[in-house]
Parts: sequence; C-alpha cells; structure tokens
Amino acid sequence: MRDVLNLDVSHPDEFWYATAADGFVTQDPDVADDHARSYASEANWDLIGSVMTDVSRKLLAATGEEAEISFELPDSRADLDVILEWFSLAERVAGDPGELVNGRHRLWKTWRATPEAVLPIRSAVRATSREEPPTANDIGMVFGEAPETLWARNPRQRNWFESQRHD
Repeated sequence: MRDVLNLDVSHPDEFWYATAADGFVTQDPDVADDHARSYASEANWDLIGSVMTDVSRKLLAATGEEAEISFELPDSRADLDVILEWFSLAERVAGDPGELVNGRHRLWKTWRATPEAVLPIRSAVRATSREEPPTANDIGMVFGEAPETLWARNPRQRNWFESQRHD
C-alpha cells in the first residue's frame, strides 16, 4: 500500500473548475511570453491531471470552511511539488475566466498531457468577496471589462457569475 498525503485546503467554495475544452489557456505560456521557462519538465503531467481531477471531485463535495483532501503520494518528488504548489499561498493556481493570475504553465502542461482533466482554480472574485458578494461593477473591475463582455467570451461561467451577483 502506498503512503497517503492529507492536504488541508481552506475555503473549498472559492474554486472553479475547467478542462482544456473551456479554452482558458490556449497557448504555451513560454511562447506567449516570448521566453522559455523550465517548469517541472520532469513531472508526470498525465499523473498530475489524474490526481487533480480527483482533488476537484473532492473539493466539489466538500462542505465547510476547510476540506481535507487525501491522495496517494506520487513516486516522484517533482510530481508532489507540482501538486502541493497548486494550493500553496505563494504559488497557487489562481484567477478567474479571462484573467488567470498564476498557474498558466501548470494548466497548460497538465491539459497538454490530459485534456479531459478537470482542474481546480482558486477564484480571485470568490476569495475577495468573502465579506460581501461582488456586484457587476466589482466583477468588471477585477477583469477590466464589463461582465457581459466576459460572459460572451466565456459563456460556461455565466451561471457562476450570476450566482455571485447581488446588485
């Protein structure tokens, strides 16, 4: 039997989920940024996609302020580092549709290996609206454009935004 890691994830309700088909990372970040960055090239991105899809299911099922997510430890330290960084304060995969703040390389590499992987992304809008739900104007300020423009580009997220609006 393999060792299991228990990972505590705060505020599981702050996550949204995407697959490669959603089109949030459509170009290799190294190409988009016009400079190569070697990001965990030795990692098993197919395994990471599988683990993160399982983590996504567990986060979706979580209730309360904290979720304890258990998964088998991967054989490779590089794989474990990518998984742990996904939820770390400094290197978490974060952002919202149209504005990914961090994690483009991890999303790109995982979806290249496993396009059907369902990957968790911590939402900046949800994280900053803990005290008071965001208005349409707040959402526009986060993304630099009106929510209706965002929805036109990302129609799958419209229901989520509608559920967050209280204006």
